[in-house]
Amino acid sequence: MTILSYRDLRARGIPYSKVHLRRLWEAGRFPRPFQLAKNGQLCWTDEQIDTHVQARIAAAAGAA
Repeated sequence: MTILSYRDLRARGIPYSKVHLRRLWEAGRFPRPFQLAKNGQLCWTDEQIDTHVQARIAAAAGAA
C-alpha cells in the first residue's frame, strides 16, 4: 500500500482542485481522505484511488 498526497493525484489522472475534491467526497463521489497526523495533509491510499478510477472507467464503458 502506498500513501498518496493531493499532489500525487494528478499523476493518477485526477486533476481536480482541493475545493472540487471536497465537494465530490462530501457527495460520496470520491474517496474520503484521511490525515496521518493531526493538522497534517490529506492522504489517500493507492488502493482507494485505483478502485475509484476503475469504477469510473467501468461506468463510462457501461454508458457507451
